[in-house]
Amino acid sequence: MRLSERLEAIIAMIPPCETAADIGTDHGFVPIELVRRRIAERAIASDVRKGPLSRAQAHVEAAGLEKEIDVRLGSGLSTVSPEEADVILIAGMGGRLTVKLLEEGRTVAGKAKTLILSPHTDAAAVRRYVTGNGFRIEDETMVEEDGKFYPILRCEAAGAEGMQAEPLTEADYLFGPVLLSKRPDVFLRFVEKEREKTAALLEGFREKGVRGRKAEEKELYFRRLSEVLQD
Repeated sequence: MRLSERLEAIIAMIPPCETAADIGTDHGFVPIELVRRRIAERAIASDVRKGPLSRAQAHVEAAGLEKEIDVRLGSGLSTVSPEEADVILIAGMGGRLTVKLLEEGRTVAGKAKTLILSPHTDAAAVRRYVTGNGFRIEDETMVEEDGKFYPILRCEAAGAEGMQAEPLTEADYLFGPVLLSKRPDVFLRFVEKEREKTAALLEGFREKGVRGRKAEEKELYFRRLSEVLQD
C-alpha cells in the first residue's frame, strides 16, 4: 500500500502507543499502517459514513488485522470510551468541525495522552481550542498536496511529564508556534501564497470601496503575513 505524502506525515507524528483511534478514518489506511509498523498495538477505525467504513472493513480484513483493528460506525468520538485510546487522530476535516467533535467528545479527548490533528481550514480555531483545554502543541509540520497546504499538529496533555500549557500569541494561533519557529520551506510557501491571495482580495475591496470590519481584518492578516516573511 502506497500512502500519500500527507498520510505518511501524519503517521510520522504519531508516537508509539497502545491504542490509536482514527476519527473519520475513510478507507482505514492509517490504522492499518499504524499496526503494521508496530506504532500502535491496536487501533480503532471510526467513521460516520457507512460507505467508507465498509471499505475500511474490507481493507482491514485484506490486511489480516481484524483482531487488532476495531471498525466502528458512529459520529465523532462517540465510538470511543474514555481512556480507551491514548492517541486520537482527527484529520481531513475543517477546523470548526474538528473543534466541534473535540468539544462533543471532551470526556474522551480529555483522557487521551496525544491528539494528532490535521484541519484543512481554520487551524487557528483548533490551536485556540486545544491550548485552552488541557493540551500543549508539542510539534507541527505542514504538507503541500495538489496545491493545498495541510498543517499537522501533535498535541500532548499539558500535565504529562510536568509540561504546562502556555498562552500563545495571535501569530502563534494563526500560523502555529512550532511552524513559526522552524520555518520549513513548505510553510514559507504557504505564507507567501496566503499573502498573494490576501493582497488580491484587498485590491478588490479598494476597487469596490469595501470598508468596515471585514476589510480591517484582512488588512491586519496581510500585515501579519508580511511580518512572518520579514522575520
